[in-house]
Amino acid sequence: MILNNVNIMITYANLNGDSGVLEYDIHPDYILIQFKKTGIYKYDSINVGIEHFEKMKSLAKQGFGLGTYINENLKDKKVFRINL
Repeated sequence: MILNNVNIMITYANLNGDSGVLEYDIHPDYILIQFKKTGIYKYDSINVGIEHFEKMKSLAKQGFGLGTYINENLKDKKVFRINL
């Protein structure tokens, strides 16, 4: 998927085979995550905290555990849904 004709989302490896995460795009201060059912969300380092932000980047690159981490740690954090 291409956003704003510049950003290319990277397919999430989904090594466990049952993730709700489809794709991601990492930027210096935020990460975009596309979920199968709910669309694309922007998680930024200010709203989720730098520790969560760094963990999300790591899990996205590993292709394992990102959806679970978000569900268990970030449900109450303010995030932004991207409407295309």
